[in-house]
Amino acid sequence: MDHINTNVTQYNIWRLINGGTPVLVGSVNRGVQQFIDPDYYLANWKQFDRVEYDPRPYYSIEGTSATPLFVEIYGIQLKESEENQITEKKNIPTEFTITNYPNPFNTTTTIKYQLPITSNVVIRVFDITGKEVAVLVNEKKEAGYYNVNFDGGNLSSGIYICSVQANENRISKKMLLVK
Repeated sequence: MDHINTNVTQYNIWRLINGGTPVLVGSVNRGVQQFIDPDYYLANWKQFDRVEYDPRPYYSIEGTSATPLFVEIYGIQLKESEENQITEKKNIPTEFTITNYPNPFNTTTTIKYQLPITSNVVIRVFDITGKEVAVLVNEKKEAGYYNVNFDGGNLSSGIYICSVQANENRISKKMLLVK
């Protein structure tokens, strides 16, 4: 998915089942062309659940999302049973990326990252002088999509650097804490 507004960094995928309450079921980064819902698969008959998706653009600079616009399809909910085990095909990212939202943030922000391969992941946050203020993750992770919350409630307003290292790859991102 790509949006003409270059401030769109990701799409938050919302789902409605039979007109119920919208639920955030995942997100994809700008440029990703597909999203696989792990809970539903497409069906051709209207006797199944009415599943509506809204791939809502997220604007990084404003820290806002676009107005909801749902697309309707019909689907069958996947369920595991002892008689019929369903093997789910895992949606594996193709590149190593990070983003955080909201940014700027007031005390808390969510850092989302994706790993194309199993990696030893270390996520650190530094202040503008280079002093480490937090270690959020320090463990081996399978390929996939992850998020971790950063709470800057005990820090002063300012610019912080989030550094994500996965094996030999490293990406840093500026985050602005505004209280």
